[in-house]
Amino acid sequence: MTSNLRCEALVRLIAATCVLFATANAHAVNPDVSRTCSGVCEIQVEYRNGDISFGSGFLVDREHGLVVTNFHVINGGFRGTLSFEGIDQRFAFESCGYSIENDLAILRVDAKAHASVLEKVWEFELAGVDPAPASTVFAIGYPGGLGFTVKRGIVTALRVWGTQIDPNGTNAKFGIDPASRWIVHDCGTKRGNSG
Repeated sequence: MTSNLRCEALVRLIAATCVLFATANAHAVNPDVSRTCSGVCEIQVEYRNGDISFGSGFLVDREHGLVVTNFHVINGGFRGTLSFEGIDQRFAFESCGYSIENDLAILRVDAKAHASVLEKVWEFELAGVDPAPASTVFAIGYPGGLGFTVKRGIVTALRVWGTQIDPNGTNAKFGIDPASRWIVHDCGTKRGNSG
C-alpha cells in the first residue's frame, strides 16, 4: 500500500471510530503517563500573511511517520513544523490526508530521516471501543503554544453530534458529520490543545 493510500485509509478509520486515543495503563503519577506524553507533539503552522498558529498532535505510525491532529489546526497554512515532547528538534511535515467533516488530518514526517527520534517516542493505538462514562482521560498538548500541559479528568458522556449535541443544525456552518460520535469529558482544554 502506498503512503498516500495508507494516509487516506487511516483518515477514514479515524473518522469512522471517532474515539479518544489513550492507553489503558495511563494513570496519574504513573510512569506510563510520562512515556505516553513523548508521543504528543506541538504543531506550528505558518500562513502567507505572516501569522503563526499552534496545535497539538500525536504519533500513530512510527514506521511511516504519521501524526494525527485536527484539520482546523493546519487549514489554510502553507508550511509547518512539529516537535515531540522532550525532544529539542523540529521536523517539517506534509499533510497526507484529511476529513473536513470530522475535523481530522494526518501529517507525515520523513520517517527514514528521523527514525532515531521516532524510535524514542510513544506510538498511540486507535481505541477499539468507546470509553465508558467515568473512565479516566488525559488532555495532553500545547495550549496557546506556551508550553506542554497534562490534565486529567473523566469521560462524562458519549454523544452523537446531529441528535444530541446540535439537533437543530445551529452549528451546520462547521460542516461536522451529523453521525459523528463525540466524547464529552471534563479535562480543561484551551486553544492549542486541538489535536
